[in-house]
Amino acid sequence: MSEKHTLKWTEALPKIIDAINHSKCRVLGGLRPVDVSFNNAKKIREMVFGPIGKNKLRKKPRFKENDHVRMSRSKNIFSKGYLPNYSDEILQIDLVKKKANPNRYRVRDDNGELFKGYFYPEELTRVKEG
Repeated sequence: MSEKHTLKWTEALPKIIDAINHSKCRVLGGLRPVDVSFNNAKKIREMVFGPIGKNKLRKKPRFKENDHVRMSRSKNIFSKGYLPNYSDEILQIDLVKKKANPNRYRVRDDNGELFKGYFYPEELTRVKEG
């Protein structure tokens, strides 16, 4: 565009698109976008994104139902380091959501009252019964 001293980018657009489509692409494994067709699209898709329909491995839940846990306390950056990081109250796992990725847990207290929401395994720590 600067060579022809014009600001009309619409005239240069087809040449730009053609140059992009005929350049090798590292995402496509060195193929040019114009080389992709319906015949090889599945192979290229698997090369870029992995096998179709392959389920990601789910992690085994860290806690089971009725396990005793403590919940982590949220601290700010000026909190004293010698104070405990977890609550004094011992809770129980009420429900394990295995379908969620990562696994999440619903907890209840000694009275059987459920806490609102679900918690990630990083927010809980197992304790011995007693």
